[in-house]
Amino acid sequence: ELPEGQSYLFISNHRDILMDPLLLNLLLFNHPFGTAHCAIGDNLLQSPIALEFACLNKCFRVQRSLTSPKAMFKAMKLQAAYIRHLRFNRSNNLWIAQKEGRSKDNMDKTNPALIKMLGLAKPKEMIFGDYLQQLNIVPVTFSYEWDPCDIDKATELETTEAQGHYQKEAIDDFTAVKKGLLQPKGKVQVHFDDGLLNGAIANMNHAEIADCIDRSIAKHNKAFPVSYAAAALLGLDVSQQGTADEYSTSQIAEATKILTLRLQDCSKAIRERVLKGYAACLTVGYNKVP
Repeated sequence: ELPEGQSYLFISNHRDILMDPLLLNLLLFNHPFGTAHCAIGDNLLQSPIALEFACLNKCFRVQRSLTSPKAMFKAMKLQAAYIRHLRFNRSNNLWIAQKEGRSKDNMDKTNPALIKMLGLAKPKEMIFGDYLQQLNIVPVTFSYEWDPCDIDKATELETTEAQGHYQKEAIDDFTAVKKGLLQPKGKVQVHFDDGLLNGAIANMNHAEIADCIDRSIAKHNKAFPVSYAAAALLGLDVSQQGTADEYSTSQIAEATKILTLRLQDCSKAIRERVLKGYAACLTVGYNKVP
């Protein structure tokens, strides 16, 4: 339902390294919209081949490996300026994830610093909210029935909590990309909102705009049978979510069977984290009723 003949800045939750931007661009390509330039972390561009493929597919690098505050700020200003160039000078669509890295627990939260970064390129005479409004921000929600990396994500979170850090191997990101591309995801929904196109953000600050995006993503995050199966296995009461008409008891029972088998070799801690991830769309603190 987005007006044609305009360009947009799509900000989405981030569940899959490759499939999120791939599916977004596939949908844009199949409708009368140009494909989007996609922000990609430099941790994924360590090899020259990866960098060339990214550039050929309209990706631009986000420098995540910097540690100096001065260098980080300089990189953020350059990124903001490039987004402004693509959006206004070339009238191109863009995609960027709501925060650095994938959501490991499926609790989708926009980093307010991302919104503040976008404002670094605004003209001095322009109000922050007015500039953000002109970017035509569209929240996008990716909902996957099954996550091939669910146990890996839970393991990373559990290790980080137990040891204070998680030492990622060079092959980890490639493995995640491969799993996300080749292993089953079940049903997938991609929802494009229009909630930030009506002038509502003109008087908001960066934190309020981030919260607005969060509310959109939470509202349109689709629950699947596995969501209710996970909630039941956790002993959560989600009876107020109005699910009886959408999924049958047999569908939820089948999801329970698959989920139980999937987690049979996991520790109790990992199992609980995976279940909470699948049930997250039913337990977020935003009102999901339209």
